[in-house]
Amino acid sequence: MNTETYAVEKAERKDLPRILEIYAYARNFMKETGNPDQWKDNFPPETLLAEDIEKGNLYVIKGADGIHAVFFFVIGPDPTYAEIEQGEWLSDTEYGTIHRVAGDGTLHGVLEMIVEFCSRKIAHLRIDTHEDNKVMQRAICKNGFQKCGIIHIADGSPRIAYEKVETREMEIQAIPGDFSVCKVPDYSKVNLDSEYCFIGKTDEEKSLVCLTEDMPENADEHEDGWKAFRIRGVLDFSLIGILARISSILAEEKIGIFVVSTFNTDYVLVKSEYEERALKRLAKEGYVITRG
Repeated sequence: MNTETYAVEKAERKDLPRILEIYAYARNFMKETGNPDQWKDNFPPETLLAEDIEKGNLYVIKGADGIHAVFFFVIGPDPTYAEIEQGEWLSDTEYGTIHRVAGDGTLHGVLEMIVEFCSRKIAHLRIDTHEDNKVMQRAICKNGFQKCGIIHIADGSPRIAYEKVETREMEIQAIPGDFSVCKVPDYSKVNLDSEYCFIGKTDEEKSLVCLTEDMPENADEHEDGWKAFRIRGVLDFSLIGILARISSILAEEKIGIFVVSTFNTDYVLVKSEYEERALKRLAKEGYVITRG
């Protein structure tokens, strides 16, 4: 299935019958794959799910043909994570917790979609699973979590605890000055000693992104009024989803972006009137904003 045709939405009371069907399927799948004890006795009960929906903490993954997966997500302290044995947490900062992930078996990459959604809300995530749930253990590790130790849930039974803390790509530096996007006949007048100078050449045009004060005199066309910020650090080429996450966040604010990539990192430009709103929203989503 193409996950691009699916969306994460908050569950509603009318979704409960389908949600209960999905959890029933998940319990049966667990039994068939050697994990009969994690969700025994018809867990999670309908009363708990209804409470989660009321509080706005239960989510579904929905396509045009209906709901295919469900999960719990909340930001803030989880009582079961207050104590951890045989290890320690990676970070004590505020985190989001993912619980009770279940799918109907028709949608692949369910946890990947969930983690992508939750990471947009907060960069620090925790999750746990039963020692017999080998399928979930593999999926958790595949999605960038690290095993941290053992926690105990309300009934005292142990769970393997995992944590994911995104830091390297989460710092954004606002660059001072105004930028222009230019079209030039050649690069003879370009100041290559300028602090910021991005050149692009194709079979159709020669373009330039530079500080407005350094715009070459031979620019045929130019659009001014851009502000830039960069993702701090050197980004590995194997990293995925960094620009997609930023683009999606700013799209929700109806802010268009212009992106320039270098060997080390990415630069995101927005129109000057949207700069402060963009940085404020990114800070709210967990990005660390620096200036200068």
